Amino acid sequence: MISPPRGERAGPPSGSVRRSSFVEPANAALVLLGALGAVASVSLRELADFDLPGHLAVGRLVAAHRGPLRVDELSYTHRPVANVEYISDLTLYAIARTFGPLGLQLLGGAMAFAIAALLVRHGARRTRSFGFGIVALAIVAIHPWLLVRPATASFVFLALELAMLRAHRDGAHPRRVFWLIPIFAVWANVHGFVVIGAILLLTEALYRLACRLARGRLGALAPAEEGRDAGRLALVALLAIAATTLNQAGLRLLTSPFRAAHDFGHITEWATTTGSFLVEDAPLVLVIGLLTLAALVLGEDPADASRGRTSPTLHDIGLVLLAFALGRSAVRMLPVAVILVAPLVIRRLGPRLPERAWVATGCALATWLVGPAIVLGSPTSFGIGWDPDHFSDGAVAFVDDARPVGHVYNSLALGGWLDWRLFPRFQTFVDHRQGWVHDPATLAEYYASETEPAPFLDLTRQFDFQWAFVFAREGSTLGLPIAHSPSWAMVYWDDSAAVYVRTDGPNARLARTGYRLLRHLTSPGDVLVSSVTRDEQARLLAHDGRLALAQAPNSPRAAFLAGCAAIALRDRPALDAAVAILRRVAKASPGAALLEEGWGAAEARGDLAHP
Repeated sequence: MISPPRGERAGPPSGSVRRSSFVEPANAALVLLGALGAVASVSLRELADFDLPGHLAVGRLVAAHRGPLRVDELSYTHRPVANVEYISDLTLYAIARTFGPLGLQLLGGAMAFAIAALLVRHGARRTRSFGFGIVALAIVAIHPWLLVRPATASFVFLALELAMLRAHRDGAHPRRVFWLIPIFAVWANVHGFVVIGAILLLTEALYRLACRLARGRLGALAPAEEGRDAGRLALVALLAIAATTLNQAGLRLLTSPFRAAHDFGHITEWATTTGSFLVEDAPLVLVIGLLTLAALVLGEDPADASRGRTSPTLHDIGLVLLAFALGRSAVRMLPVAVILVAPLVIRRLGPRLPERAWVATGCALATWLVGPAIVLGSPTSFGIGWDPDHFSDGAVAFVDDARPVGHVYNSLALGGWLDWRLFPRFQTFVDHRQGWVHDPATLAEYYASETEPAPFLDLTRQFDFQWAFVFAREGSTLGLPIAHSPSWAMVYWDDSAAVYVRTDGPNARLARTGYRLLRHLTSPGDVLVSSVTRDEQARLLAHDGRLALAQAPNSPRAAFLAGCAAIALRDRPALDAAVAILRRVAKASPGAALLEEGWGAAEARGDLAHP
């Protein structure tokens, strides 16, 4: 009897083959159904990325100009444009114009599917089933970052690069690696994470050259056979990195991480990753990190095992270190780290699982959990269109109708929304493009102006702000100087945005139609206390409560404020109407019970008979 080659197992008996021939198609069907559920769950999330409308606005501008943008038209600061992600912006705009928001949402689902499919390709036959389970875990871990935006397209390019490099290392179709050159040229005009791809490609080429030069002297760390075709890969790496300069920024694109450095302390996604964040907000990323360590220490690559090696190579160790460094540097890099290490986990841990039908079926069934996990854990609401907790249609409609005069001061998060919805009627102050368009010194002063009066006053003197469009989600502290200034009046307010105008400028008449007491940072709890005590400002409070509900009829906060106004006026029918609205739009909210308690406290004061 002829023994099987070292590192390979003898084939299963005929009965097992017949069973496998049935199980594999059944598992494929399970995976397909799970994938469809996952794609549906990603596609049905409402559009919530603050940068997306800005990309649409830039794409529309590029389409109108039919050529490169030289001067920023969306912002009234009129700085030259340093770079535009032309392919992604034009693609997003074309989809939005042709298919509307649903088309963009379906694009998000398609990108998530592409990432998963490319990661699964890393598994050999013995690890493919295990790969389904690991990729399912990875997609659930990174789903908060799978938004409709150019960065998600970068995740697709990164997974594609990993797959192509692995195929080249395995000796499959060696000339296909040249496709990385045009891929990098496209990627450079899609998103700035092409820099990470360039680092990965350069690292791969250096490793392969090291393997060739070492000629086996480093043992399993740098196997001699991994040095084959190293010269071809080095040439591809140089040409592909050169191709990244085929964009408006040229070589400056490769310095984009340094250009964004001044934003790191102000944008949540760029905050440094901490252990507490992983435990509380991204526990599955932590699980994948532990699996990665297990893969390095306990796993084996089937290709290496066939040659009698089980320890990781320098490439595997370097890849894990790169993933750790990126993931540690910023929260936004966590999905990049997961995509980098997921194939390694599949390859090295997969062979350690028993080759049993129930294992393969269990991994296939894991894909069924992706959709429900995304639904239960998504920070974004589900539906078709723009998430109203992020983008305010009502505020835009108000501005379009009221037509405030002069320069606007806007929260950076809402700049892209104004670009998309109000340009060319209005131009923004700052938006998502940050260092590529806006002066870094102005941006630094802007960040301070959201919470400190002195920088806001300095910017007002520079740009003569006459009205403001500020982020007003409950719990936010942005726009504090405006909210505390008697020179500004709030004229519109809903759950995501507030509009202010100067009381002493060309919008003074509009200011007189606005709120008397309330500001977007006013605590609803303080309003309730004031309505119960019924101080001398009760009627002004009542006016503001009614205005809030009129401007945002589906807002729980507005309904609560209208209820407070009813208590201030000692108007029971108006309170009942506000409570009914609150229970309809926010069934789980304690607001209705608090209003009833407030009415009871007002009753105890004994002044209900004297409205």
